Amino acid sequence: MARYMIKEKWETQKIVMLIEMGLMPIIGTVILMTSSLDLFNPIWLINCTIDVCGMVIALLLFMSVIKDRKDLTVQTACFSYMLVLTSMILLSDLVCWRVSGIPSKRTIHLVARECYFILSSLIPLMFWHYVAEASDSEDPKLDLMSKFADVICLISIFSVIGNGIWKYYFEISIYGTMKITKSFPLILLYTVIIVIMCFVLILRKYTNTEKRKVLLTFITMPALAGILEAFIFRISFAYFWLVGAQLLIYGNVFTQRGKELAEKNLDLMTKENELLVAKQEHQRLETELNLAAEIQTKVLPIVFPPFPGRDEFDLYAKMTPAKEVGGDFYDFFLIDDDHLAMVIADVSGKGIPAALYMMIAKTMIKNAAITRATPKEILEFVNQQLCEGSGGEIEMFVTVWVGILEISTGRLTAANAGHEYPAVKHIIASPSVQEEEVEEEDRKNRKFDLYKDKHGFVLGGMEDMPYKEYEITLEKGSTLFVYTDGVAEATNIDNQLFGTERMLQALNQNPDASPEELITNVQKSIDEFVEGEPQFDDITMLALRMN
Repeated sequence: MARYMIKEKWETQKIVMLIEMGLMPIIGTVILMTSSLDLFNPIWLINCTIDVCGMVIALLLFMSVIKDRKDLTVQTACFSYMLVLTSMILLSDLVCWRVSGIPSKRTIHLVARECYFILSSLIPLMFWHYVAEASDSEDPKLDLMSKFADVICLISIFSVIGNGIWKYYFEISIYGTMKITKSFPLILLYTVIIVIMCFVLILRKYTNTEKRKVLLTFITMPALAGILEAFIFRISFAYFWLVGAQLLIYGNVFTQRGKELAEKNLDLMTKENELLVAKQEHQRLETELNLAAEIQTKVLPIVFPPFPGRDEFDLYAKMTPAKEVGGDFYDFFLIDDDHLAMVIADVSGKGIPAALYMMIAKTMIKNAAITRATPKEILEFVNQQLCEGSGGEIEMFVTVWVGILEISTGRLTAANAGHEYPAVKHIIASPSVQEEEVEEEDRKNRKFDLYKDKHGFVLGGMEDMPYKEYEITLEKGSTLFVYTDGVAEATNIDNQLFGTERMLQALNQNPDASPEELITNVQKSIDEFVEGEPQFDDITMLALRMN
């Protein structure tokens, strides 16, 4: 019920309740000031004064609540409703005292008493919802108990309303005084049930001893005050002491809860600021990585055919980068009119450092190649430069395959520094077959196989490493295919590797295809194999066919 009573706009609620609570002590004071002096008696005066003082204290306490609590929660609402209800009960009690014993005011007395007991039924309900919400318990039984409290509260209210007709609890006599019946204790049954529920909940759910004591005081103080009323000159203590108990709740539990919420909000704000800074840093890094990827792509030759007018060979290369900037690269360039240099390499690591290392290695290899150095000399020179430049502090290395093709003869001189084996498709002709019949008779002998060359050590790993070079003759129709480990190590959902066997199958689907078609076929085969799984490494391929 408490949740349904909470309105959306807390500001409007505060103003309405503040006006109500501000008017109540004024109305009470006016009633006192306008009463005839002959009506005054000590008991009447003491009770009415207590009621007005209680309304003033409730007003001041409510003003403190709306000053400290800027947001509307169930706890804030329940506590505020308790203050408003208490003030209304005190005003009803004051009216009852004012008209008690005046026969002509019997109707006013009955209405005031009815209001007094109806409002008294709502106070325990609000306290139950306050205690249940403040316990921070997610026990589903708690929701059922709250619904039970709502139902019996409604029953109690309707029973009080029915008393106005059937007089089974109390009635106002012809003399203007209240006369209770034997069934009057039943009017307190609901309150007793809710008090027991609150008592058990506080003992079970509240581990903080100080909070437990204060909340139990809210139950015991008005009860003890009610007992005292029966013995001390019929003075109305109960709801005045209820205001005092609410003051204790505000001073301890309520303000402590406010401090906890303030600290929690501060922690949330701190975390939000940290997340914002992290997000900004992530965006900055992402921008830098995108820029690095763009630079990395632009330093690679991407115009095909690369050498218009040179129909002795076809050449095509492609790099498919992973999400993160990597260190794969390929390169090709004419050293002179009859010599073509080709390079494919893979730098260890990811990110911007690998990309920078890649560009350094690429530049060194090209500079060494254009001085007409052999592949063996290129690798030895670049390895020495990388090792000396790092001073042993940069734990990065690069695998490289480099080849220099003599275009006029098809003789390829190559060297390998820890890189993948190249794949080569040769033309194998039978001696009995005439030269013009080679293409037709021995087509079935054309296929790609790995050329298992001798690997040297990776570049940048150790100084003074020797490298070996080898020669392959690429005849008319022969094709060379080199690649990085991103091809063989492409992984599917079952954590299986694509491998070189599947790569060769893809190449041999149409071994006579152009270099671009060969690379497209391999890429398509990889995509079908991984079935959409994320790519963790760059996939780089280069193919050359002799015409």
